[in-house]
Amino acid sequence: MLRARQIADQIAVAIVNADLIDELAQLSWGTLTALARAVDANSPWTAGHSERVTELSLRIGKAMGLSPQELQLLHQGGLLHDIGKISVPGSVLDKPGKLTEEEFA
Repeated sequence: MLRARQIADQIAVAIVNADLIDELAQLSWGTLTALARAVDANSPWTAGHSERVTELSLRIGKAMGLSPQELQLLHQGGLLHDIGKISVPGSVLDKPGKLTEEEFA
């Protein structure tokens, strides 16, 4: 009876841990999506760009037969591919002509 109780307790702990891991994964995806939206919000013409790039990339990746792990990396990369633009002023991102040396720097 004691051994059955120990096994039941271990199973309960494993289930709780699995739930926590799922919650952490969902939080991570939420954070990545929020970052992508923050980047896209820096310029009105880029709204939703990162999510569209991600969706298209995943379709291509699936057609190529990428593994689930590779698709997960592709998903993350698609969302964050423009992360460097988060610190670039909208006036520079939206500028129609060439950048000045100062803007380029």
